[in-house]
Amino acid sequence: MASILYPLPTDENKVYFDGTNKIIVFDKTLQNQSLTFELVDMQRRVVLRTIGLGNKNSISIANLLNGIYLYHLTKNGMVICTGKILKNN
Repeated sequence: MASILYPLPTDENKVYFDGTNKIIVFDKTLQNQSLTFELVDMQRRVVLRTIGLGNKNSISIANLLNGIYLYHLTKNGMVICTGKILKNN
């Protein structure tokens, strides 16, 4: 099972986990913005990078190995959202 550990699910958060253990979902307010999403493993290696979400509202994490990952979402070089993902399935 994978889950987003931080931030907690509130109306202020922009990144969510959909509960299928495979998909990270982005708040619809982030669509069509110039954003970069990065997922980093515990050895600080970038394992997933998406530049410009466009009209996407989700990213698959199905191919990731089990473990803890850190994510950050940036806009114009400024971090707007960070958190942790525990992937265990």
